[in-house]
Amino acid sequence: MRRLRRYAHHADHTYTWRRAHCTAHLLHAHQALRRRPPANASRAELARDSVLRALAHRYWAYAAVLWLTTLVSWIVWIVLLHIGIVGPPLFEGGEPVDARYWPLFWPDRDLHFWANICFHWTTGLGTYLNTVTLAWRVSIGLHLWAGGLCSGRSSEPGEDFYGRPTEAIWFHIPRRPRGQVTFCLLASTFFHYMMQVFRLVYYDYEGLTGPAGSVLVNLPFGLSVVFGIVGGIVQAS
Repeated sequence: MRRLRRYAHHADHTYTWRRAHCTAHLLHAHQALRRRPPANASRAELARDSVLRALAHRYWAYAAVLWLTTLVSWIVWIVLLHIGIVGPPLFEGGEPVDARYWPLFWPDRDLHFWANICFHWTTGLGTYLNTVTLAWRVSIGLHLWAGGLCSGRSSEPGEDFYGRPTEAIWFHIPRRPRGQVTFCLLASTFFHYMMQVFRLVYYDYEGLTGPAGSVLVNLPFGLSVVFGIVGGIVQAS
């Protein structure tokens, strides 16, 4: 039960922070693409720009409102179910029965079923965030470590994807901390997807709270959160 409470606690406190981090990524992408690409831009670079430009469109702001509304709704359910799961059992004739006190008065099997559904939804919401920001994270990684899609573009501070002077804030971060932030963000995404895979393998409540599921789901989840937070701290500093 402590493992379940730890999972719920992390889910409640990390996804709102990730929404803010996602918004910052989209802002960086919008700033980076204000200028038209140069005449010698490759097809891969143009494709990258098209994807980033599409992800920076304002309709993603409407998706963010829907995402946040959905997140808050499921967090409310997680809190109610969490209270029910850890609460004392109901008694009939001096004997405990398979049900819990306030707030839901549901049998344990129903509490476990809906808690599992809530965890699937919150995991899916986190996967959405990581997917939306994946193109930006891969792009900045290639820009730093592969010469801009292996085209030899400069990644010195103050220069955009094409090695041109830019006012976009992201590109003015020195290379070393920019690399640290990029590594942390890519690692966070990797571990989140690993967690998502194991969450689908251990898809029911018993699997999630069992010995194998608890480790294989919670460990990559925790690493994803840690790398995301460290990346945000390094970028803010």
